[in-house]
Amino acid sequence: MLAGFTDMIDGTIARKLGTESKFGRNFDTIADTGCTLKEALRASHAKPWKDCISDAERLNVYNGFLLTANLDALFDKGYISFTDDGLLMLASVFTFDGADMRGLGIHSDMKLRWVEDRLLEFLDYHHKKVWKN
Repeated sequence: MLAGFTDMIDGTIARKLGTESKFGRNFDTIADTGCTLKEALRASHAKPWKDCISDAERLNVYNGFLLTANLDALFDKGYISFTDDGLLMLASVFTFDGADMRGLGIHSDMKLRWVEDRLLEFLDYHHKKVWKN
C-alpha cells in the first residue's frame, strides 16, 4: 500500500516535470517479476514490520520490494529469498522443476532488477530469520 501511494505521488510529480527521481527510478524497478500490472503487486519486506525496531526501519525503502502477490506470499513465509546478487532462491522443500512453481510462473532465472548494498542488511536478516532453508 505504501509503495503504491509513494509511486502515485512520485509518478505524478515526475510526469508533470517530465523527469524521474532517483527514488522513483529505483522503486519502480523493484517490480521484480517484470509484471507491470500494479493491481497484482504487493509491497513486501525482507525484515517483517513486526520485527523492526522503529517506524524509520519499517519505512526504509531498502527493506521493501514490489513483488507479485504469489512471490510476496512465498517471501513473507520464507519459502523464497534472494541472493546478494538478486537471484531467486527456493527453500529446499520446493524445486524449480515442480508443477507448482511452473504454475506460479516461478523459474530459476528470476532475479531482482535492483540490488544495492543498503538492501543487503535486510536480505541478510531475511536469510537468517525468515527463510526456511
